[in-house]
Amino acid sequence: MLITENTPIKFAVIVNGVQVGTPQPTKTLAEAIILNLPPQQRQLAEIRPVTTGGAELLLG
Repeated sequence: MLITENTPIKFAVIVNGVQVGTPQPTKTLAEAIILNLPPQQRQLAEIRPVTTGGAELLLG
């Protein structure tokens, strides 16, 4: 899939390789999901950009 500047990007919260909840339209909303996780999961959580189709974006 070709990613352009107009491709909508969402932010997924990932804990131990498993997506938690649904991808959010803003990074702030994804951070709010992390705040509601138990402390042990919160330490392992990361936010990854994804396309609206769920494909992970590899930025480099």
